[in-house]
Amino acid sequence: MGYLYLIGSYIAGSFVYLVTGYLLPFFDSINGRPIPIGLMLQNEKPLETVGISNSFEDDVFLVADNHFSHIASFPLILPIIIFIIFALVSLFLPNSNNIQRQNFSLSEKEGSETFQVNNSILSVSPIYQFLSANFTLNEAQTDTNIRGTAKIWFLKNDDVVKYTENTFSSKSMTDPINLFNEHTINFDKVNIALSFTANAMKNQTYQLIIQSMEAVSSLSIFLCRVIFSLLLLPFLISLILRISDPNNYLRSEQLLTYFNTIFTIILCHPLYFLKLFIPSTLHDVFKILSRDLFFAYSIFYALSLYMILGKKPETSDSIVLSFPFVVMFVVFIILLWSDFQGNIIEYFQKTSSLTTSSTYVSDELGAPHYLVLLLAVNGIIALAFMVKNKITQSQSQRWKFYTFSISAICAILVIFAGIRLSFDNLNEAMCDILPMALFTAFAMIMEYGHQNTDSANDQEYQKAGAQAFDGDDIGFGIDEDPEQLAQPKPTANSTLEGN
Repeated sequence: MGYLYLIGSYIAGSFVYLVTGYLLPFFDSINGRPIPIGLMLQNEKPLETVGISNSFEDDVFLVADNHFSHIASFPLILPIIIFIIFALVSLFLPNSNNIQRQNFSLSEKEGSETFQVNNSILSVSPIYQFLSANFTLNEAQTDTNIRGTAKIWFLKNDDVVKYTENTFSSKSMTDPINLFNEHTINFDKVNIALSFTANAMKNQTYQLIIQSMEAVSSLSIFLCRVIFSLLLLPFLISLILRISDPNNYLRSEQLLTYFNTIFTIILCHPLYFLKLFIPSTLHDVFKILSRDLFFAYSIFYALSLYMILGKKPETSDSIVLSFPFVVMFVVFIILLWSDFQGNIIEYFQKTSSLTTSSTYVSDELGAPHYLVLLLAVNGIIALAFMVKNKITQSQSQRWKFYTFSISAICAILVIFAGIRLSFDNLNEAMCDILPMALFTAFAMIMEYGHQNTDSANDQEYQKAGAQAFDGDDIGFGIDEDPEQLAQPKPTANSTLEGN
């Protein structure tokens, strides 16, 4: 029996070239190595026509190539169960916003006066993620404005690590004034000194509103990040083992799927809990960058799957992946520009803004994010139906697998985006955990769909061949004549007598 080895094509196109960089020659040695062709022929027989595919990919079947009834098993159901469980957990977590309101007596005087307010916030810890403070006068009976100066000291072990001084004003005495919004990185105490002029009434009181994240919600997010990463870790180990095996072959879709898993782990950021022990702004900056990069790659991944599926056999993967790569690059630049205009700059600014309300800026999505999501969903749907008219019958099952999986995740994302736009006071823990659970489940499903397997037809042929074989048959599935079976078989003696 002979073995046929052919030359594997370069895979993953321009994206792998730019992202992997120095790893490209290593991947090329695995996927693009020349493999000698050996056909064992008998000299006494002429060479007959043999079918040779144009690449080794044509001889490799994926789980996604099989009918749904053949792949609807535990590896496909498990990611769905995981998503449902963590979605329910995120919904029933306590409200992540910890709001404390404390009232203090301002003064017993009447008339226009200058007042001094001094307060301290103690026991600040990185577990609270962020901290904000708002000041307001209670039940003021005048529409006159309030003007003053806010001095804020941030201390670590009684040493001042940051100091800000800003002026503020409000149109009404009862309007809340935001004093600061800070991530709890390198301080454990805050001292507040306010000096302002207002037409306060007798026995006037004021209120400090302190907002942070609940410790339980914060720990839940840290734990979920680690769990999601551990669920995807076996696929990374599988990638290392397959790359280290010189006899293994990776299709373009499989390599792109492995990168999708890698970017999902980066999105989950399992080491984010180190922020508790090594507080740094870079943790939050990396979270924003990884979110935008994952968003851009997800669009590239969905477009690439359909374009590889619908490409002509003679077209290389590098050519068909060029357009999705350009889309990914443009999307990433747009999202990154949006964040640099807002969130990331706020991390590094030295003074606090006194004009905006308290928000957890690291997770805020701007209009570009929602616009890109809407355009991407429509573009992927349009490409899916365009490719459907080009694929062969053998590719129809994989098209259905891609379309079902990608459509499901797009529908959930659109619904989630609509809910987030409609409601301002959503649980921050749910907004963190739910997308990570969704993308983790999607990565697991796509990994399962891109595992090597026999085609559905081959499985049916093997099953039919096993049923047809019988030890009493002549070996080609043709039964013997019953009448012949009933006649006695000649013996050696009867044969000799006949002769």
